[in-house]
Amino acid sequence: MTEETTDRLVDGVRTGRLDAAVISVGETVPEGLASVVVDDQPLVAAVAPGHELAVHTRVPLAALRGHALISLPGGTGLRARLDEALRGGRLHPPDRVRGRRSGGSRRTRGPRAGVGVAILPAVVAAARPDRLRRVALTRPDLRGRLVFAWRAGGPAGPAGRALAGRARAALRSSGR
Repeated sequence: MTEETTDRLVDGVRTGRLDAAVISVGETVPEGLASVVVDDQPLVAAVAPGHELAVHTRVPLAALRGHALISLPGGTGLRARLDEALRGGRLHPPDRVRGRRSGGSRRTRGPRAGVGVAILPAVVAAARPDRLRRVALTRPDLRGRLVFAWRAGGPAGPAGRALAGRARAALRSSGR
């Protein structure tokens, strides 16, 4: 088991270094991989209760113009979704988004202190309702999907094939 950025996990699965991985993707799964969805939910802006955006339940992505943005670092699926949307709307240079390593408390510390707007999966922002206000993002709607992925031809080893088979069966039976 290892924790890496989405880019590195995808590379590991493609090359056979990893049998499978849970990765964050957008609308499409990276070429050469097969997958089953683990989770699919909206990405939201999370702000401190006193932040000017906290009075809104939803805002267009353009409303974030001029605000310091906090997200996971480059190479992660969530960050790729955000960068694509920012470039598409010509809103914010992606290199000005502050990247934070994974770990919920580190990603939410900045917005709780009022120093920025964090872009997070809705479930992460909802975990701290006393400290963070969730603001839905529209135009475009941003979604984060986690998938269990393996090489399209299947993992090379028997243990990897067994793991992928069991994970696919479990996730499909749960309605994913």
